[in-house]
Parts: sequence; C-alpha cells; structure tokens
Amino acid sequence: MAFNDHAITASNDGAVYYVADMGAFPDQDTDDGSVSSCSTQSTADARSVFDDDVDGESIDEIFGAERAREVLKDTLANVHFDGISDEQIQTVLEVLRKYPKFAETPLSHCFQEYLDADDLMYPFVHLLVGGAGKPVLEEVYKMFPRVLLIGVCFQEYRHVYPVTLGACLQYIQPETVRFMAEMEPEALKTRSPSFLYHGSLPIHTAIRANASKSAIQILLEVDPDCVTKKDRMTGPRDCLSLVCSRRKAKDDVVALVAETLGRQKDSYTIKQPLAERLYRCKALPSFMAQLSKIIFACSDWSHPINDTVFAAMGENQSTRRLKLVSEAGDGESHSPSRQTSIMIESFLKQNKGLDHLEFVGQRDQPMELILRGILEGLAHNQTVEFLNIDNVWLPNSSCLGLLLSSCPGLAFVSLKRLHIADGTWLQSPPHPNMTPVLNELSLTNLSVPGKCLEEMLFYLAKYMVKLEFLQLSGISFVDDLPSVDFTEAALAFVSKDVVQWLSLGNLDLDVERVCVALMKNTSIVDLTMDAITKKHEKCFVHLLYETNTSLQSIGTNQGGIGSLPFSCNSKELLHFYMRLNDHGRGEARSDDVTLPAFVDLLCRPILEEECDCACIDDWHEDPLNLLNIHYCLLQQKPNVWSLPSND
Repeated sequence: MAFNDHAITASNDGAVYYVADMGAFPDQDTDDGSVSSCSTQSTADARSVFDDDVDGESIDEIFGAERAREVLKDTLANVHFDGISDEQIQTVLEVLRKYPKFAETPLSHCFQEYLDADDLMYPFVHLLVGGAGKPVLEEVYKMFPRVLLIGVCFQEYRHVYPVTLGACLQYIQPETVRFMAEMEPEALKTRSPSFLYHGSLPIHTAIRANASKSAIQILLEVDPDCVTKKDRMTGPRDCLSLVCSRRKAKDDVVALVAETLGRQKDSYTIKQPLAERLYRCKALPSFMAQLSKIIFACSDWSHPINDTVFAAMGENQSTRRLKLVSEAGDGESHSPSRQTSIMIESFLKQNKGLDHLEFVGQRDQPMELILRGILEGLAHNQTVEFLNIDNVWLPNSSCLGLLLSSCPGLAFVSLKRLHIADGTWLQSPPHPNMTPVLNELSLTNLSVPGKCLEEMLFYLAKYMVKLEFLQLSGISFVDDLPSVDFTEAALAFVSKDVVQWLSLGNLDLDVERVCVALMKNTSIVDLTMDAITKKHEKCFVHLLYETNTSLQSIGTNQGGIGSLPFSCNSKELLHFYMRLNDHGRGEARSDDVTLPAFVDLLCRPILEEECDCACIDDWHEDPLNLLNIHYCLLQQKPNVWSLPSND
C-alpha cells in the first residue's frame, strides 16, 4: 500500500488511527462507543475492513511498519546536534532496507512538532547533516535518487539542494560532496528559488558560507562553467568578485576561484580593490597571464596597486588586448602623476605580447600624462598594432604629433572624443629609421582648433605613405576663428592615389575642386563628404561617366541624402538616387506596389519640380529626356531602386 496516503495503527486501548506525514489523528468516538470511521470490535474485523487497502499486507505487517517508522523518526531526530553514531546508522539502514519506501518520506528533524512542512527532511538529508559517510548515503540515495533535486530547509539554509548544504557544512567530508555533485550535476546549474538565496547557484551559496577550499574545488571541478555565472542576489557579481568581497574568505579559496575563472574566460575587468585582493593571495600575476584581454578600471591613478598591475603586465606575454579605463571613484579622485606615466611607459617597453591597446579617459580630467606614457612606451614597442584613444582632454597637440612621428608599429589608430584646447600642430617628421605603417586612422567627435586639424591632415598626407583609410566624423572646432577651408588638405590626399576609403565628414570643402581632382585618382573606392549637395550633381555625373573608374560608393549625410551604392559608373543612377525621397524608398520595397505605381511614386516629385508635367505618358516623347531615362532604368532594373538608404 502507499504509506503516504493512509496508514493504520492501533493504540493499547484498541482505538484505530489514521497516520499521515504530519502525525496521527484519532477517529471520533460516537455516543454508543463505536468509531465513526472504522470498527474497533476486533483485529479480525479490522483486517476484514481494510483487506482491499493493504495490497496483500496483513494488519500485523502494517503495525510493524508503523513501529519501524516511529523507530526511524526517533533515531533521526536531533542527529544534527550531536552527530549520528554507528549504532544509529545501522538502525536506520535496517529500517530502510526492509521498508525502502520510507526513504521517500520526509520526517521532522527534532522532537518538536513542526507546523511548517518545509522543515521536514528526508532520511538521506538527516543522515547527511548528521555526518554519515559516503557509503551510507550512497545506499540510501539508490532508494530515492530524486532526493538530490529536492530543496532542503535546514537552519539558515532555505530551499537549497543537498549538495549545496553539504558544501556549506564544514564537517561534511569532501568525498560526500563529490558524490552528490557527480550523481546530480544538474543541481550545480540550477538557481535556488528561495527568497533568501534567490538567483544563487550552489557555488555562490557556498562562497557566501565561507565553505572549505576542498568543497569549493569539487563544485568547480564538476561544473567549471559555474564560475562564470553571476550571483543575482548581490549585484550581480561573478564568483571572483563575490569571493574577493568576503572578508573571511581564505586566500587559497580566492586563488582557486581566480585560477578556475582564468581557464574559463578570455577577458575580465579588474578593478583596483579586486587587484589588491588577488595580490594579497599571490594570485594576481598568474590570473592576468591566463587572460587574452584585460580591462583595468582605475579610479585612483596614484594607488600603489597600479605599480603591481603594470609590473605584472610587463612580464605577461600572453595577453593580447589591454584596455585602461579611468573611472570615477567613491572617494577622493587622484589625477595621474609623472610616476604613473613612467610606469606605463616601462611596461610597454618590456611587454612583447600586446597587439591591441585602448585607453578611455574621463571627461574634464587631465589625462595627458597617461597618454604620453602610452605613446612613449609605444615608441619602443613593435608589437602593438591597434590603438584606440577615447575621451581624453589635451592642452595641445603634442601627444598627437608624438603618436604619428614616433610609434613605428601602429597600423590602426582610432581617436574618439578628443578635446585639444589650443595651439597649432606640434609635430616633427618621423625618425629617419622609422617607416610609418599606419594603415587606418579614425577621428570621431574630435574637438580641435581648425588650423591645428588642417596642419595635421597635411602631415598625414605627406608622411603616412601607407594610409588607406581615413575617417573624420563629428568634428567640432574650439576656436572662434572663421571656418577653415580644408580643400587643400583634401586635395593632398586625393592627389596621392594611396587612400582607398576617405571620409571627410563635415569639413568645409570646395566640392567642385575635389571632384576635379578625383578625375585623376585611381585609388579611392569609398568617398563621404557632408559638403556634397544636389547642386554638385552635375560634377559627379561628369566625373563618373567620363573619367573615374575606381569609385564605388559616394556618401553624404546632408539634406537627407544617403550613401550611394552602385555596381557600375552610371550617371543616371547617381542623379536619380540623390533625388530619391525616403518615403518612396520605403514604398519601393513593398511587394504590393506595381511597377507603374512605383514609377509614379518615385518620379512625381521630380516631374512636378522640373517639367510641370503630370502625365507619365509624356515621358516617352523625348528619348533623351532625363525622366524618360529614369523610367527605362526602372523597367530594366527595378531591384536597383529598392536599396535601403545608409543614412
């Protein structure tokens, strides 16, 4: 019979009880002395009444099971206070071997009557918290394997898995924890539903409970990926941040978590407090050496830990990408000193593994010393090819001059949100023994004196003989002087037949002179100038139709005109695309628009503007009429006109 449904026992006075999980409840006596639910006249009568319910078991067997259950309950009660003895373990095993179903029956873990069903525990968990060994638990586990995926409530641990409980209790043997973890690894991947540990994995709960190194190590060995998961209860934080925030966490545990995380992740953000904690447990250099990308977030550039971090980076030959971030701290902020600049310069001279370096400054904070240390270090470094500088305030352009004249290995440079206060272009020619390899230069949201930028462009055109990609975007000028004409600087690039992708952004240019220079250019494939407007259309029609053979894309962000993609040099395509309105482009991509409606929709604005003609049929009268050419192109290549804009 199923014990959890109804079990029957008898007291010394002959009364019959229903026994449920939460206790026994006597049937109510009637006025004539009988029992309302069943008769108590004799054992034989009771047997006859329940023959259909006991599934072949006799009343004597049922009474024996109930006595065995009481023995089991009494034996397991309070074992977590004093531990469980060998005699108690033997008693429990004898009962469970005879009645395996009892392994699926939760019991109270002390003599006190509990009203909360959460405080009931299965025999397996009783044995676990009592300190029973692995062989005993393994035998009981086979009777009820699902027990490892049932939440446990014990003391301050609420709704956690048995493996979590075993890892948190210091007296549990490591082999026991390993047994549970290996038998049910899915439990290590499942977050606790408890309000107390909501969103926590077993590894997170174990770290907060200051579990032993052996227990933490077992959890990480069985499921190494859990070290990368974030604990939603605390921020969220990953395992390394969590263990470093625990003041009672032992150094060997911190080092273990750091080593495991380094094997599982390619990149990591190291902040100064975390770097200090790793340094105290002698794990900082080895942890950094495991990472291919490091983000070092610094809020105090005068902090002593910076020396240790940069010294470790100098010896680290395995990390390929380094990002230095200046961030606002909780306390007093300290600006960089000359010593900081020397540290950075020294590590870059020593390091031979980096190929990508990025520095993100802090708005309105002087970061010239940091940038100067980076550039002076790169002057002696041949491995760094990519350099990104973002959000840096500079008093003058000397750092940019140093960047372009003294860094031999840089091939790709991106400068974003740079603010140069004043001054002209401070530059010197590259060293005679230096062959500049700069291939790409991107200047985005640059705030600079106009004359300084013009001289910088002349410098690039003269000395950067391998520069193929130049992008200027969102340029603003800090001086109140009249706008500088950048036409000559643009012509310096166009006339050299080296640059392939040229974006001059919002610079003030004589577009017609640039267009004339493009007639002789054979290198530029992609050209973007905000100064291009519809009035320059004839220039580019003549350019593309008569002379230039390299241009494949012309773009502008002014007046709602988008990029111009085309597969061949077609003056008609250029003319029509530059007049194509956004609404027409959107409708052109609709499947339910017929070709005549399509033509009318796209061409009517031009028709009404230039020809004062409202009839599409009139377009066919003059074969040389530009609108007629548009119509023919639409008939031949309708898919061309449905290309989306790159505004």
